[in-house]
Amino acid sequence: MTVVDIDLPTLLAANGAIVTISGVAFILATVLGRNDAIGRAWSIAFLAGIVTTACYAIWGYLGEDWWAAAIGNGAIVLAIGMMWSGCRLCNGRTSLSAVSLALSAVTTLAVLVDGPTGGEWAGAVTMFSCVSIFGALAGAETLRGAMRRNQHARVLTVVFWIVAVFYLARTVVFIAAGEDSDLFDDWFGTVITTIVTILLVIVASISMSVIQGERIGSKYRKHSAESPARDGILPMSEFTACAEDWILRAERQQVPLALVLLEVENLEDINIAYGRDRGDEVIREVGRVTSFSVPPATLIGQFDSHRFAVLTTASGDREAAAIAERLHDALVETALPQADFIRALASYGVANTDTSGYVFAPLLAAANHALAQATLSGAGSVSAAPSSTGTAA
Repeated sequence: MTVVDIDLPTLLAANGAIVTISGVAFILATVLGRNDAIGRAWSIAFLAGIVTTACYAIWGYLGEDWWAAAIGNGAIVLAIGMMWSGCRLCNGRTSLSAVSLALSAVTTLAVLVDGPTGGEWAGAVTMFSCVSIFGALAGAETLRGAMRRNQHARVLTVVFWIVAVFYLARTVVFIAAGEDSDLFDDWFGTVITTIVTILLVIVASISMSVIQGERIGSKYRKHSAESPARDGILPMSEFTACAEDWILRAERQQVPLALVLLEVENLEDINIAYGRDRGDEVIREVGRVTSFSVPPATLIGQFDSHRFAVLTTASGDREAAAIAERLHDALVETALPQADFIRALASYGVANTDTSGYVFAPLLAAANHALAQATLSGAGSVSAAPSSTGTAA
């Protein structure tokens, strides 16, 4: 008797209904409004989850269709693997979906090799291990890059690490105590696993939907920025074209230039606490303050909803960092109209032509690297490429 005594076929049917509803809702949202690579990867994950529940339901009701277990095992590995692939895409990395497909195929093959004589737990160790590995990889991925800065991704971190730990423990108990042991049956059997799956699928589907909704909102705001310049702030495409021209002319006359990237670190917190409208006000105010705080002969651009770029004349890291620190002081001293308790907190990455050369792409890459270092140091930090670092007071 298990710790939770529930009729297995009924529980599998409930699991199938919940996974199917969550999966179909996410897939429809992706098709209708968020059809990008990340949405497609997570949609494949939910589709694989639906296949898993269908196969396990067939196995639960009939009990002798071992082929259904083979497909179900492979599908659940593919589901977790594609969730990991989607997280990698969120962070701007390659999906490595081929790895998910390969281990899914290996898991299915492990059951097929045993055939009908392998019993109901044929290929179980392979499946448990692969799910645990992908869960750990996905959990780690949510703690890096863009996902690390997203509050809603913390929910996915918890979900994936629970999956990783649960299936690791399931693997160890299965090998050490055996499938017929009371320990395995009570705490890691099909009933308990199905209940855990139901809870995690509900939480994960909500979190992924919110993350995708935020991403598409950010994309729309970025597209709206691709309109004619407002307050002297250029959209990314125009800024890039102008910057390349500036750099070409500066090289001819040997005039040193500095590129400063400014990223608002607490925009997500403001959106959550006060609403997206107030967050948009903060970004507009950051743009206004930036325009009034930099030297007159300065090129200003907005790369996305929370990142600005400033290209101006500056000799060496010290002078370039001084511009960033001036921006920091101006933002700290500036409050929103009718909301003087809200301040924009930003980090700054600085690169200059003295060290990075008179080519825009390497200059931007160096500034991005410096910004990443400043972000790790915390809001208000100024990092200059390639080596010198300071912190704004």
